[in-house]
Amino acid sequence: MKFDASKLNTDPSFKEYVDDRSMILTCADEAKIQDKKYDVIVVGAGPIGAAMATSFARDGRKVLIVERSWDKPDRIVGELMQPGGVQALEKLGLVEAFYGIGAVEANGYHVAYKDQSVYIPYNIDAETGKRIKGVSFHHGDFLANMRAACKAEENVTCLEAEASELVSDKITGQILGVDVEPRRGHKDLEAYNPSGDTLALESGQHGFKVYAPFTVVADGIYSKFRTVNNPSRKPTLRSHFVGFVIKHEKSNPLPRPHNGHVFLTGFTPVLMYQLTDNETRVLIDVPGTKLPKQSDGSLRRYIEAAGNTLPSGVREAFLDSLENSKRLRVMTNSSYQAKKIKIKGAVFVGDSFNMRHPLTGGGMTVGYWDCVYVMQALSPTNIPDLSDTDSIIEALESAYTSRRPRALVVNTMSVALYSLFAADNEHYRILRDACFQYFTLGGDAVDGPSGLLSGTNINPLVLAHHFFSVALYALFLQMCKSTTGLEMLQYFIKGLYTLFVAASIFIPLIISEMMS
Repeated sequence: MKFDASKLNTDPSFKEYVDDRSMILTCADEAKIQDKKYDVIVVGAGPIGAAMATSFARDGRKVLIVERSWDKPDRIVGELMQPGGVQALEKLGLVEAFYGIGAVEANGYHVAYKDQSVYIPYNIDAETGKRIKGVSFHHGDFLANMRAACKAEENVTCLEAEASELVSDKITGQILGVDVEPRRGHKDLEAYNPSGDTLALESGQHGFKVYAPFTVVADGIYSKFRTVNNPSRKPTLRSHFVGFVIKHEKSNPLPRPHNGHVFLTGFTPVLMYQLTDNETRVLIDVPGTKLPKQSDGSLRRYIEAAGNTLPSGVREAFLDSLENSKRLRVMTNSSYQAKKIKIKGAVFVGDSFNMRHPLTGGGMTVGYWDCVYVMQALSPTNIPDLSDTDSIIEALESAYTSRRPRALVVNTMSVALYSLFAADNEHYRILRDACFQYFTLGGDAVDGPSGLLSGTNINPLVLAHHFFSVALYALFLQMCKSTTGLEMLQYFIKGLYTLFVAASIFIPLIISEMMS
């Protein structure tokens, strides 16, 4: 099914299941759960886990999906889907998840730098002749649709419980299933309001083990199980996003509505994108691992200072909405390098497997394409029996090979651009200036980066070409400042060192991604 932006305001075919909790079992339903035989257990019903469960069910597999809370979350990231992610959902047959939730199309990026701006539209599809599109939305509404699609499948059993442990064979290490426990309140307080906890525990609930030949681990950014796959590595916290919403019933304050906006006009990046026709998300990056305190007003003062650096029009809307926002939402921004799964009986997907800084909004694009590659590798044609662990490990090799170019491009761009825009020293500033001036050249200097940012051009050589073109352009711009031979030499040396700084950012990232 192809994505159709004209259908964004129509209801999806699974609308009746969106608010339906009647089919969600709990630990009190142990007898019903144990009465069934499952082919797959999916841990986590986030955007990726729900897609995996639906896809396996449509392949005729019997699926148990375990989620701590089936309540709608209120999260401030995972709200903008790049065109590459839209294409992945087309392949998974899940583009209806965008429909009926007030989502809006996204057509590109408006980038403001100092007192200038440049527009980077998404590329034109060579087959259709039309410009490709992304989508932005409320995360909770999109996830509710993804879960509704999951609940609509007869082959899916939904369980509201906490997966406390992966059950494994003590000798071989093979994953055999999961140990589940009754849910007791919300764990992720960044995404849920504790007062909105709808589940009252029934007396007599207790934990138990559930078995299946194959387990999908998709327990998200705060995964407790990722160390099973990669014991020696932990996520690297790079910054925090602080977010709130601008409401605009009459006039949209954004310079280019229906586009992502990146404001590099002050001391920290500020992102904006529409959630609906009359709501815009604001995300302010706070670099480093330590967040200013909310209790003494330090965080709010930081956010206000960032807002004062924005262009007129946007600035006023930002500051007015900030003043009226009682609650500032906070989300951690971490990176986590992928590692091939060598554990029999399981696969890790989504943020439990790989994370990158969300500056470029590419996380769900990588995650959903990982779903595509895994589902292709483990199709009933390739793997009729999911208990055939040796064949699964061999098949997953093809999934890792397929994912590498896209993950390399998206992950490298996110970390490299964040390093470029958030750091504050002379050579990074030179590269930032050159990067913006490069965009103003137009033509391939816009179309190439646009394809990379959208997740549709996955050629690492194209990424390398544009990254070092920016670095060489920085050298050229430095040389242009000279008026004498001595100045020319001085600027040449400075530009040459800037080129070295660019290489020191890019090359280690490429090497680490190629080795993952």
